[in-house]
Amino acid sequence: MRKLTFLLLLLGARLTAQENIHCDTICFRDSTCLIAKIIRANTDEVVYEVCGQTSGVRHVLKSYDLLYIVSSQGSKRVYNLDKKSVSDAVKAPLMPLPDSIYHIETIDDNGFTGTIIHQDADVIVLKTEDFGEVTIRKAKIKTIEILRSRQLVNGEFWYENPHSTRYFFNANAYGLRQGEGYYQNTWVFLNQISVGLSDNITIGLGTFPIYLLGVDVYPFWITPKITFPIKADKLNVGAGALIGGIFNREESFKLGITYGIITYGSRDRNATLGLGYGFADNSWAKAPTIAFSAMHRTSRKSYLITENYFIPGSGNSSLLLSAGGRWTGKRIAIDYGVFRPFRLSFENEGGGRFYLVPWLGINVPFGKRY
Repeated sequence: MRKLTFLLLLLGARLTAQENIHCDTICFRDSTCLIAKIIRANTDEVVYEVCGQTSGVRHVLKSYDLLYIVSSQGSKRVYNLDKKSVSDAVKAPLMPLPDSIYHIETIDDNGFTGTIIHQDADVIVLKTEDFGEVTIRKAKIKTIEILRSRQLVNGEFWYENPHSTRYFFNANAYGLRQGEGYYQNTWVFLNQISVGLSDNITIGLGTFPIYLLGVDVYPFWITPKITFPIKADKLNVGAGALIGGIFNREESFKLGITYGIITYGSRDRNATLGLGYGFADNSWAKAPTIAFSAMHRTSRKSYLITENYFIPGSGNSSLLLSAGGRWTGKRIAIDYGVFRPFRLSFENEGGGRFYLVPWLGINVPFGKRY
């Protein structure tokens, strides 16, 4: 009886081992990995089943959450790399897929886009549309990326939006990914630094350093924000606050706003509706401020932006409208536009002056994606 039990256990172990041979490895951007059986993988998503389960339930992962996948045969497909993992990733043989378009960036910041037609331990040969066949030494490669479909437009490689979580100043329901950040400066004096504590939590710290001009006033604010995708790259919701104050050695004045937002669209083309309640010291607004903002990418480096607010008041409400754009490179975004305030009143007070407030800001991303 003991021998029979031992043989059954041994047979079960061998069958389990044979099952695991056919399992693939999926590694995420946060360095965690999942053992699964990949059903289908392309530049936008990976469809898989849990290894060892016979339920037939299939799961979908979006490619922007992935670092690489390794098949049960040992071939490797690289997705979004950070600088820490790229040196290990390029050493492993990369199985070029016939339908995949790769963007390779070298350590001297040259970029090449095309299909891999050959590789060995030392070089990768890339077939490009503009330069023909390009041979790149692996020792000179900084990143290898399989492009998402939206990054290749009419044969041209488009970098990701380097400032995708904000319009001019208002936030949308996309957050910074963990380890990413940006510095924002508007008209020299308005400064803010924001970082992604996780893929869902972003926090910023800002100031308007007029104390550098000898004024005994110290304004600052913090901007926590939490975001959740309802449908990846399509519908996001979030909530956050701008909590600030103006301080000097004798007194202080606290003010800010708490808000909820919903964003429809991708990081390049989206619209956001927000609802927020402002406060000053211990008093809260009796009615909410409504915000509507939108962003539309028109070319590789250009965006159209609008950011608008309806601010209710007692008898007199205000409307703040804006229009402008954004010019981007891989590591910079420059915002420009104009704001036009309106006073809405039920009383006939005659025509007011027409004036526009210009906006000019620079945003510099930093962190592991850069």
